Amino acid sequence: VCTPNCSGRNCGDNGCGGSCGSCSSSQQCVNGVCTAVCTPNCSGRNCGDNGCGGSCGSCSSSQQCVNGVCTAVCTPNCSGKNCGANGCGGSCGTCSTGKSCNSAGQCVTFCGDGLCDPTAENSTNCAKDCQVCGD
Repeated sequence: VCTPNCSGRNCGDNGCGGSCGSCSSSQQCVNGVCTAVCTPNCSGRNCGDNGCGGSCGSCSSSQQCVNGVCTAVCTPNCSGKNCGANGCGGSCGTCSTGKSCNSAGQCVTFCGDGLCDPTAENSTNCAKDCQVCGD
């Protein structure tokens, strides 16, 4: 004799060839429980989650998945740099007050900051900051 078992179930097989119930048209029976139907969405995506726990695909080893799109792996380059762009949208650092970042990624004294840096400025190369009083 088979005893139907629908404990914790509201749909699907009762174990004896009968049913514990059925789900509405907007639901599906998953392990005996009615759940909302999930429609995978990979529109405009070639990698990553499809919104339903599945995958839209994977990227090659030289790529990474960024917002559903395979893109080249970017390796930041700050070699020999103290500041400026790292080539991947990030930064190699910022300069302290009174210094600015030059095109080589070095922090240099900023002429015009009102401070005379004796290691880099003088009355010839930065008269704004290093005025010579005389007469």
